[in-house]
Amino acid sequence: MKGMRDTLAVIQESGSKIAIIHDTPRFPGDIPICLSGAVWTGAPLTKCDEPILMALDQTLFTLDQETAKHFPQVHFMDFSDILCQADKCTAMMNGHTAYKDRHHLSLPTVLDLAESLDKELQTILQ
Repeated sequence: MKGMRDTLAVIQESGSKIAIIHDTPRFPGDIPICLSGAVWTGAPLTKCDEPILMALDQTLFTLDQETAKHFPQVHFMDFSDILCQADKCTAMMNGHTAYKDRHHLSLPTVLDLAESLDKELQTILQ
């Protein structure tokens, strides 16, 4: 926390606004491999989905929020509601593979999030 607090203090001095994005869900295994295995065995693609409580670690995000509460120019962005449903984070999104490994978003997913990201950033920068 001290390292983040020190970093935020330096950035605050510059007058810049800061956006901290909640980490992406983490899956127990590589999503493309899981999906190809599901196709190979005839299993449903949903077998690669992960319960939201397992995929999203709120601990670090909560620590980030606690650390940043004294820095008014820090804004938090969370796209978990787009990447996950009420009880699970899905391996597929809008008909494509959502991740390129255990937790990095695939390019089509990034493009799906672009409009939401732009909207959030425009709000922060106003």
